[in-house]
Amino acid sequence: MKKKLFLVLFFSLFALFVTGCYNYHELENLAIVTGLSIDKKDNQYVIGVLVANSKKQEASSKEGQSQTIVYEGHGNSVMEAFYNIDLESPKQLYIGHLAVVVIDENIAKNEIEKISDILIRSPESRKNFYIVIARDAKAADVLKITSPLESYPSQNVSMNLKNTSTYQGISTDITYSEFIASMLTPGINPTLPTIKISGSVKDGEKQQNLESSSPETKLHLDTLAIFRDTNLVGYVNEEESRIINILNRRTAYSLTSVKYKDNNIVFHLSNFSIKRKATLENNQPIIDVSLKATAAINEINTNADLSDPDTITKINQLLENKIKNDILDTIHTTQNEFQSDIFGFGNLFYQKYPKYFSDIELDWDKKVYATVKINADVNIDLETKGSLEQTIRREMYGKTTK
Repeated sequence: MKKKLFLVLFFSLFALFVTGCYNYHELENLAIVTGLSIDKKDNQYVIGVLVANSKKQEASSKEGQSQTIVYEGHGNSVMEAFYNIDLESPKQLYIGHLAVVVIDENIAKNEIEKISDILIRSPESRKNFYIVIARDAKAADVLKITSPLESYPSQNVSMNLKNTSTYQGISTDITYSEFIASMLTPGINPTLPTIKISGSVKDGEKQQNLESSSPETKLHLDTLAIFRDTNLVGYVNEEESRIINILNRRTAYSLTSVKYKDNNIVFHLSNFSIKRKATLENNQPIIDVSLKATAAINEINTNADLSDPDTITKINQLLENKIKNDILDTIHTTQNEFQSDIFGFGNLFYQKYPKYFSDIELDWDKKVYATVKINADVNIDLETKGSLEQTIRREMYGKTTK
């Protein structure tokens, strides 16, 4: 018995010494990449990597030294440009902690599939990083803009994407794996968030921008980029971005406003319930969209009697009509202006009417999608607790209107 126990302990200890990883690297020999940019200049790809400057982190808090550094590599292919960064970086690049990839809009127009294929083949990448399009700016410059609220520019972008997606609905946080899935799924086209630089890039790189309470240069999330197949075809406006993210179930909250009497009423929308139904009638494709949501009055400066049920009914009807029209207008924009089904309506026909969709799949976006009849039904529950107390303006200036 003692002999058996000894053997068990021996082999257990022996296993600790022989266990290892074939691709094991010392942490001190790695350059941890948290952000990656892809640009093109003079027919060559330019890859930028944002590296955590670990040795300077302690000194930076005392001496104002940068916690990050951006290396760039040039090459005739994306991978050649990436590996050419080794000519500058003293450490081996490691992208296992990649948070965001910023893509130049010109590449997104024509070559998104090339870089998508390369990123998916990287064994180190976890494929859950975010993708964003640099609009009216170099992608590499986005990685250089510092922010007082985040240590690294890549964290600034990724956290901004998360917050805006949840609470605003104008932008959204789309991971690489989600983007690839929408590219490969029949009957749906992808969208991506966009980002702009407000101010001077040179000023945004400086330490003063990081230390200022009112930075001269900022990163600003913009509206959604629309793709057809694998090509960027244009951008929508803010209201259209909100509707797209609501219908695609990519936001938990949103804001909208309605004109009432002499001013606007601003509403906070939540608890979205979206239903979509595809039908064929005499070979005519029809989509029925149903939206239910809860609304609360967020801001009201007009003279309205919120204690009057008739007033609430009128406001609720105005809100429902506004959202219904926004839905129809946004869908019609994707049908006629972009010819891109970003809502996955085609996928509904693919699942329900596979033979029909097989016959028209190649013509779906450019020909058939524009002919789809869209019906929209909107039901909004305007909350009656807390948010519908009497307006200050009415109390101050008298009960003159309903």
